[in-house]
Amino acid sequence: MDAENSLKDEIKRAVDESLKSNHKADIVEKRKFPRSRVVWQAELIGHQQTVSGIVQDMSVNGAKMDVKEPFYESKGLSLIIERFGKLNCTVVWRHNDILGLRFEDTPSQIHNLIGSVLPHTGDYDG
Repeated sequence: MDAENSLKDEIKRAVDESLKSNHKADIVEKRKFPRSRVVWQAELIGHQQTVSGIVQDMSVNGAKMDVKEPFYESKGLSLIIERFGKLNCTVVWRHNDILGLRFEDTPSQIHNLIGSVLPHTGDYDG
């Protein structure tokens, strides 16, 4: 029961943080590939480290992930999301326990994988 409550608390915290941090992004969104808010459990796997967390938003170019513990690796990583499998990525920014990830595959490859579940990728012409 404690693990279930802990997971619920983590998801609530991730959603709250995502809503707070994305408020400004909504006002000045200038990304080439718009992000969609999501709350998906994931693992980030490196060469020497693996960490669990919550993907808070995602586009065909990258994702924002709230990790449960510090993650120090940057390159040659795999983001594992159960519904999609493995996405190769690189950490491009860090802020406390929030990581900005850029996918290594092309936006059109990512679109083919996730486009049907993210509303902002439906018109992607890759």
